[in-house]
Amino acid sequence: MHIAHLEQFVAALLRRAHLTPQHALLAAKGIVDADACGIPSHGVRRLPNYLTRLEAGAITARPKLDWVRQRGATALLDADHGMGHIAAHYAVQRLIRTTRRYGIASVGIMRNEHLGSLNLSIQTIVAAQLVGIIFVNTPAAMAPWGGTSAMIGSNPLAIGIPGAKQPLLVFDGATTAVARGKISAAAERNQAIPNHWALDAHGQPTIDPQAALAGALLPAGTLGYGLGLAIALLTGSLLGGVSDDQLPSFLNPPHQPVPTSVLLIGIDPAALGGLAHLHQHGQAFIDRIVASRGNPRIPGQRRNVPATSITLDASTRSTLTNLADTYRLPTRYRLPSEE
Repeated sequence: MHIAHLEQFVAALLRRAHLTPQHALLAAKGIVDADACGIPSHGVRRLPNYLTRLEAGAITARPKLDWVRQRGATALLDADHGMGHIAAHYAVQRLIRTTRRYGIASVGIMRNEHLGSLNLSIQTIVAAQLVGIIFVNTPAAMAPWGGTSAMIGSNPLAIGIPGAKQPLLVFDGATTAVARGKISAAAERNQAIPNHWALDAHGQPTIDPQAALAGALLPAGTLGYGLGLAIALLTGSLLGGVSDDQLPSFLNPPHQPVPTSVLLIGIDPAALGGLAHLHQHGQAFIDRIVASRGNPRIPGQRRNVPATSITLDASTRSTLTNLADTYRLPTRYRLPSEE
């Protein structure tokens, strides 16, 4: 299926859920970008949850975005519990403008609902030839190092560094051993998971994804734990938001908002060592890594050129078809009968 057609389909569904046409398209692009970049756990498979939460009022269909603080190179945006992709778009645009003016800038978002993949946001910053860093806090899912109870979110971070022809680096990952979405996907398929991913409700390692969802994810080592905790403090605490362990689940109850916080930081290479030096020196280093022994990979290389079309699995296609029926989408927006 062509990505543009899938975006139109998702946007049409979101309009049925009372989003404005502009906001529906922004959210659709963010959602579908995850599928295009090979991150289906954060793509269209999330639509049933988004629509349920929109209907229940947990997600504000028409949020009143408000810049509650603005001082020099910093700003704080209240997202009013709107879909995370919407506030992220405006925050990124503000970050780019302010970073170009001051050389370094930060934008915070509070009361932001599920943002999904950070790929589109970080790629947009890098495309502006700026360094981008994004931190997000999420509902408690990770056990502290040495603990067994979920206290810290999977708290993803993204770092993007521009290059002359393509980004030198685009890293987007969770601080847990694995993203919670991958465990949810395994649960839907009734597939076992590796026993180093999570603990069950009794604090024991498990290969059962359902037991893992009822327990706690394990951190990606001491580094993942340290980063996860730091991100929690740099978002919920620093931005006037809510701590991870006080955030409700994105899944239950469906009527309860999940006010996550997001911190975006931009750096203009021209204000430091210079963009040309970054391009030349950074690319030379990347080239040496790629040419080194073994089969080295550079984070984000496969995402630098998103797919223009994707194949939906039978389960996802069936779910989307049912949504189209439920929301009575016009024929022109519906999915083609075959891939």
